[in-house]
Amino acid sequence: MKSALFVVGNFDDNGGRASSYGEGFVKACLKNHQFDIHEIINGGKFDDLKNIDFTLYDTIFWFASVPNDKPKLVDNIKKINPFCMLVTSKRNDGQNGYTLPQLIARALHTKSNLLVEFKRLPGSVTGTVFDPLGNCYARKWITAFGVPHVESFWSSWDLAAILIDRLKVLHTFRRKSSHKIGEAIPVPDSVCKSGFFDLVREYANKFSELIPTHTERFLGNTSFRCASGFPSFRDGKTVFVSKRNIDKRGIDKEGFVAMSDILDEVAYYGDNKPSVDAPIQVLLYRNFPRINFMIHSHTYVSYAVMTSTVIPCGAIDEVCEIQKIVPYRDCNWFFINLRGHGSICAAENIDILQNIRYYARPLPEIQVIKG
Repeated sequence: MKSALFVVGNFDDNGGRASSYGEGFVKACLKNHQFDIHEIINGGKFDDLKNIDFTLYDTIFWFASVPNDKPKLVDNIKKINPFCMLVTSKRNDGQNGYTLPQLIARALHTKSNLLVEFKRLPGSVTGTVFDPLGNCYARKWITAFGVPHVESFWSSWDLAAILIDRLKVLHTFRRKSSHKIGEAIPVPDSVCKSGFFDLVREYANKFSELIPTHTERFLGNTSFRCASGFPSFRDGKTVFVSKRNIDKRGIDKEGFVAMSDILDEVAYYGDNKPSVDAPIQVLLYRNFPRINFMIHSHTYVSYAVMTSTVIPCGAIDEVCEIQKIVPYRDCNWFFINLRGHGSICAAENIDILQNIRYYARPLPEIQVIKG
């Protein structure tokens, strides 16, 4: 986190209004982490926001309050700077408040890495830190009648400490960019006849029932390997991964993207990008040569072992977490729960993937930050 932009306060055509709470929150963030460069914009004219060069910053805190009839500039931040860490906020008080699934859907839409829910109460403001997977970050467990509850922070210092703590962790995760290396490769007919697509559609409908939000990104992804038995592939090193952001409830052979299992980068064929989790699955196929099919969902599997670290979608660090649980390369199946994320079920043949017992992740899922 070398450079940061903080945008707080109100912005409109009349010059807006600075936020005293926003000012205090920014000071608390800067005390918790020293950025090499930082810029603070606290209230002003809406047109001034259009002149911001988002490419200059590694981390962007977008807490601007703008009229509803103005363009949603936040929707374009990740399009302009896809590699930045984006923290957004949502005020959520009053009679027409947002549900947590609605907040998560908004975070997914803006591609936020973290979202802060603010609530204004008489004489005070509270904030709660969430991520787009529905995790709530806290320093301790809070229970009411034996049920875990989210931890809301009454002071800007406590809120900033948790937020910066999680951002530091997010900056350590590794990702691989993807690029096209050739024209599209069709799915082999033998896979179409195998019943794998029918199984994926069946599970996708189950996931839709279990996950309390109607965003397709929450349904995970699926993949299979073209082993040496497919004569149309000269090297036997092709992996097919579901396309990015498609509804798996109707998936067929047109819903998959061919990828190379030879190159170290994320290399795909055709004009459609693979799922954001594709780098993880390609590496898993390489590390576990007997695995031919995978199903990843944002639900948990009964009796499966849980990883120890909350890792966001697409970070290849998840491969190491899985290998800690499955250290043997010659295994022909594994079912693993990915903490704060979902699960991945992998198998040598389709029969092993039948009748998996999935259940919904808690929402929110509380993650206690140590320290």
